[in-house]
Amino acid sequence: MADPILITGATGFLGRALVRHLLDAGRGAATLRLLVRDSGRAEALGLPRESLVIGDITAPDSLVSAVRGVGCVIHLAARTTALRPAEFTEVNAGGTQNLVTALEQSNRDARLVLVSSLAAARPTVDGIGSGAPPENCWPVSRYGRSKLEAERTLLEHWWWMNWAVVRPPVVYGPGDPATALLFRQATALITPVPVRRRPLSVAYVDDVVDCIARAGLSRGVVGHLPIDGAERTDSHDLMRRVARAAGRRARLVPFPMPLARLLGPVADAYARVRARPSFISSDKLREVSACGWVADPALAERTLGFRAKVGLDEGLARTWESMRS
Repeated sequence: MADPILITGATGFLGRALVRHLLDAGRGAATLRLLVRDSGRAEALGLPRESLVIGDITAPDSLVSAVRGVGCVIHLAARTTALRPAEFTEVNAGGTQNLVTALEQSNRDARLVLVSSLAAARPTVDGIGSGAPPENCWPVSRYGRSKLEAERTLLEHWWWMNWAVVRPPVVYGPGDPATALLFRQATALITPVPVRRRPLSVAYVDDVVDCIARAGLSRGVVGHLPIDGAERTDSHDLMRRVARAAGRRARLVPFPMPLARLLGPVADAYARVRARPSFISSDKLREVSACGWVADPALAERTLGFRAKVGLDEGLARTWESMRS
């Protein structure tokens, strides 16, 4: 039997897709350990009961036994929205530190794949710098800084740890609340977009989890691996194609980013009143205002043999069909 794989964040959008990918590839449920806080919710989301392990990356004591005996840990659990900046640090950076400590105590032989983000690197219009080591990265958001801090944790333990970092771009696909919001924005009466086009890498969820799985199985690959999609787009073209997938025409309205960023604190205050973090926030608007977010696919292709397969129109069509069913 293959060594078990521990997956954190298994109930999330990427986590569920990764579990499906591994099961479809022939992994038995008995070889998966899915770290979850609520087993009932996990089962309701379709995760196999026999794979579930109760734990939390912010609860260090729950991790030592979870990592014991596994051959690989794929660390997906993260906070992408937050009411307070400290929440990003606690979960994204602190949770990674807890996981590394657990591995150091009970399983130094396991490989650790940290699923980070392009936001941890730096804005780029051509992919240059998307795979840079942390000392050459300049995140523009608090979320990006918390993911970069998580990456630094791995480097601090380089002398004993078998590790890799993958940095996905914008990820879309069925079952993702952020993708559903994208469709609502693109098909609204008006769709605000930056005045100047921002180049973007976007990747369909099936391609992203394929790359993550390859990274988990490639013990000799160490480093920071950006993930690119099958084709690139920009902030205007993306909204037009999202609307077209839904059989609509996007009504783009250029909106000055400095003005949009002034609205960020209003969105933050509204989220605090509702006690629910939002996809629209000061932090997210800092990322949207950047010059672009493009990934260089060369390193993942050279080291993992990975190349994205699902084109943007095909992926959006699949997503829209799933949303309608």
